[in-house]
Amino acid sequence: MLLASSHPKVFHRFVLTTWVLFGLLPAAAQNLTRSHPATSIRRTGPVELGADACFHKLVTNAQVRAFEVEIAPHQSTELNHHGHDYLIIALGDNDIAASGPGNEFSMGMQFGEMQVLKGGWPHRIANKADRPAHFLELEIMQDIAPERAICGLGASTCTDGKFGKTDEGSYSRSTLFDTERAKLSRIDLGPAGWLPQHGHKGGQVLIGLSELQLEDSVVGGRTEQVQLKPGAVQFYEGNIVHEFKNLAKQPAKFLELELK
Repeated sequence: MLLASSHPKVFHRFVLTTWVLFGLLPAAAQNLTRSHPATSIRRTGPVELGADACFHKLVTNAQVRAFEVEIAPHQSTELNHHGHDYLIIALGDNDIAASGPGNEFSMGMQFGEMQVLKGGWPHRIANKADRPAHFLELEIMQDIAPERAICGLGASTCTDGKFGKTDEGSYSRSTLFDTERAKLSRIDLGPAGWLPQHGHKGGQVLIGLSELQLEDSVVGGRTEQVQLKPGAVQFYEGNIVHEFKNLAKQPAKFLELELK
């Protein structure tokens, strides 16, 4: 079901099973309190993400910056500035709000739900709940360009999903959104299930949604085990063709972000 926004810069919201994707306008804010108690001095201008005590760096390179973010109850981040479009992926049940000068945009998110936000505007993210807020932020250095989506994010529904079942196990792969800059897919592998060979010209980010124990086989190259906890990420360089197999006795659930 599509829910249209009345604001011209807000992307359409839609629901795909339990997954929520939606864009956020350069939004706003009230005068919110910082989460970090070590100092009572509030910075007057935006700070670098790595200098904000709420942000814990996971990956930083020329293509993507990934941070795990934790905000105490009823506290907020510093005033941050993302120069590029980015994703927020919930690692718990969050009641948060993005805010800058003027107003506030609330975002209720359950584990695994995701939002696409445009870069280029200073804002804080405040935790409105009595429990800690916990999520990932992935900033795409070449931008996501959600306003020019090929599918998803308010464009037509993505229909290139794949699924299969063999004597060993099952797999499914569904595209959540695809733009000229990035593509996000959800992958579910049953016990012993494997994702067939697929290639990536640009970099790739693997994002765990469950405990992962995968065998990663690169065509013409190495085979190695990948172990990730929920919320952990792993970056791959581009120009590879590989396949994944689930080595665990439980289903493997993860996101695959392909950078073009």
